Amino acid sequence: MTRRRLGLRLLAAPLLATLLASAAFAQATMRMVESFPQANAIMDGRNTRFSVKFDGPVDHNASRLLIEQNGAVVQTLRPRLNSQPNTLYSDGHPLKPGTYMLRWVVRGMHGEDGSGAVAFTVQNQG
Repeated sequence: MTRRRLGLRLLAAPLLATLLASAAFAQATMRMVESFPQANAIMDGRNTRFSVKFDGPVDHNASRLLIEQNGAVVQTLRPRLNSQPNTLYSDGHPLKPGTYMLRWVVRGMHGEDGSGAVAFTVQNQG
């Protein structure tokens, strides 16, 4: 084997390893760390604050928060761009008494995706 070929192979191996590691990292899933409201919380309908914190930085523009009731979207919330790098935060409208789901679809800053939901109940009139 020539010196040139050997040199190219030595350069190619770390590059290939880096590309494979980057692809695996991009396929990772964003994980929820904390939410408001928390799962199964009972809250006052006048509360309009909703947030979900993740284990890494999120792309606020590419992520969404939804409030659903009986499988139908009742509010689509636009995350604030100036919130913490790892948090989707938004204000909504007051909710009437009932059971709801706070659902999120998140895109991480490194291309990883995530989604999930927490159920909560509104007890008092909003």
